[in-house]
Formats: sequence, structure tokens, C-alpha cells
Amino acid sequence: MYDNDIKLDIVIDDSYNIDVHRIITVRKYETDIKCDLDAVEDSLGSNYLKHGKEVGCIDIRKSEGGVHAMFGQIGDSHITSIGDCSGNNVSLIHYLVRNVVKSTMHVDHFCDGSGKLGIIMYGGGNIKDDLVKSMYKDYLGISNLKIVEFDENIIRKLCFERFLEELYDIKFDPAVDKSFGNVHLADYKSKKNQRINHLAPKIREIIDNTDIKIQRFKSKVTQTHDRLNRSYDVKFIIDVNGKIIIEFPKLPWNEGTSSLSAETYLYELAGSIYAEIVTPSLFKHNKQKDLFDF
Repeated sequence: MYDNDIKLDIVIDDSYNIDVHRIITVRKYETDIKCDLDAVEDSLGSNYLKHGKEVGCIDIRKSEGGVHAMFGQIGDSHITSIGDCSGNNVSLIHYLVRNVVKSTMHVDHFCDGSGKLGIIMYGGGNIKDDLVKSMYKDYLGISNLKIVEFDENIIRKLCFERFLEELYDIKFDPAVDKSFGNVHLADYKSKKNQRINHLAPKIREIIDNTDIKIQRFKSKVTQTHDRLNRSYDVKFIIDVNGKIIIEFPKLPWNEGTSSLSAETYLYELAGSIYAEIVTPSLFKHNKQKDLFDF
């Protein structure tokens, strides 16, 4: 029997345990403008998120190494609720909720080795690249926001030296290896989320043949945050095109953590993982010597 008085009940849920299975993509960009962190802070500070804007800043922090900003994108969300009930008949009501924060994105702004503004972008969700580029052109006058790709040789070293025993997926280009015929790209994945057996003959063939180019691999690191009660295994995918995709498990932040703080801590954790994986030599045409701390 259903309760005839069931209604849509909306409450503010600022619970600490809100981040479940998040995926964050991290990319580094070069720009065509001189680095002026004061100007970056001023511009972002005048573009906070508010009703009537699709994208805007939620939080801005300046450190010795750069300017850190969190952005939010506002959109609409569709939900379905139980309507009036009589006997065993149930009706459904569809609602459109406007001005919902659909996605967030964290961006680190810093000076690269040539004195230009560099950017490391975390997340984005449904925030499209074209929208981000348009936003930065309006905010800072950046007309050339170019992703920095990774060096294939360093990708290969990371895969088969540092992360060899923790591999879950390898995508590679057989190149001149004729045993693969005319195959351009191949993908070896482990079964049931187990690690790839790096001693298997086919894997050893890829390791020993240095002409085979690694395009992407999946591995994991173990990290924690001072607002978590322990360390967690976090899987990541590194792509030669310059992307690192971080796949977070459920992260129970300490009780009392607000929604905004939890979002901030998640991006801080993503930054720590990114810094653990990335070295300056990984970037093609790299000019930055050191990643700054939060």
C-alpha cells in the first residue's frame, strides 16, 4: 500500500561522503600570453559563478607558485517523482530543476620556463573544450590554448619500468613488427580487473621490441589526503596525447567536510597523483622545470 501523501521532498544535503567513483581528466596547456598572475587573479575574481552565467568561478586561491581556481557549470537537471497515489495505482511526475551545478573544474595557473602562462586543467565533466577556450579568451585574452603532449619514449619507460608490475591495460602501435600484420593499434586488457602478467610471452615481446610504441596504459598509485582516514588505490590512464585520466574510488571524507571543501580536497588529491606520475621529461617541448605545490 502506498502513502497518498508522498510528495517531492528537496533538502540541502551537505554530507561529507559525496564523492563516489569520480573520474577526472588532467591536461597541461601552453598559452600565447605573458604570465601575470595578479592579472589572472583579478580577471577570475570578477567572473564568479552566478545566475544567468553558464560557467564561472566558485573559488580562487593564490599561492607562491600560482593561482588556483575552481569553476562550475550551471545547467538543468531532470528528475521523476511519485505523484498522487490511489490504491495500487501510481502516477509519475517529471520535473525540470534549473540552475543546478552540473560539473566542476579545477585549474592551476603558473609561469612556465619561458615566462608564458601555463595551465593545468583538472576535470571539466560536461564542460566542453570549446567553451573552456572561449572562456579563457574572454577572461585573459588567450587565443592559443594548446595541450602539451607526452613523449612516446618516456611513456614507454613509465609503462615498462616504473609501472610494469601494476599494469591493467596497454594500447600500443606495433609499428615495424611484421608479426602483427597490418594492425595499426592493438589493446591488451587484463581479465576481471586483474593485473596483466608482465612475464607472459606476448607481453615480453612488446617489452623487448623497442620499436613498438606505447600509446596508452592503465595502472594505479596509492595516495591519501589529510582529510581521509587511510590511503586508497587510485587507477589512472596515461595517454600519449597528453591526458591523464584518474579513476577515483569512493572517498569518505572526514565527517564535517562541506560539499565545497570535499570538491576542493578531491582536486588536491588529483594534483598529488598527477605530480607523482608526471616528470618534466614526460612533456614534448617541455619548458617547465618543476610542478608547484598546492
